[in-house]
Amino acid sequence: MNQILSLIELTDKLDTILKEVPQGDQREMVIEEVTKTLDLREELLLGMKEMIFSDEEKEQLKQINEKNKAIMIKISQLKNIIQNDILTAKKGKGAFKGYHQLYQPSTQDGYYFDKKK
Repeated sequence: MNQILSLIELTDKLDTILKEVPQGDQREMVIEEVTKTLDLREELLLGMKEMIFSDEEKEQLKQINEKNKAIMIKISQLKNIIQNDILTAKKGKGAFKGYHQLYQPSTQDGYYFDKKK
């Protein structure tokens, strides 16, 4: 029972961490906190693998599973935001590089010799 209460606490903590969409430097801290909490949950769940649960505990585990589905949606939204930021940064970098390459001298000579008779 004690492990289930710990699991409920960790699940609630994850839900609280992911309530708001983090911005900038705060995003890195949120990702670190989520990773630590998920690691703790994983260890706890592995320890509970062989246990036999009562009806009350099974009901609590169902509630945890429902919260977990909501948490997974929030994590996937955070992942999508990060992916979009990475794509935007890559596009900006490519546009910057393309613009500045116009003003660099060309290394190709441009001569073509035809050897046909």
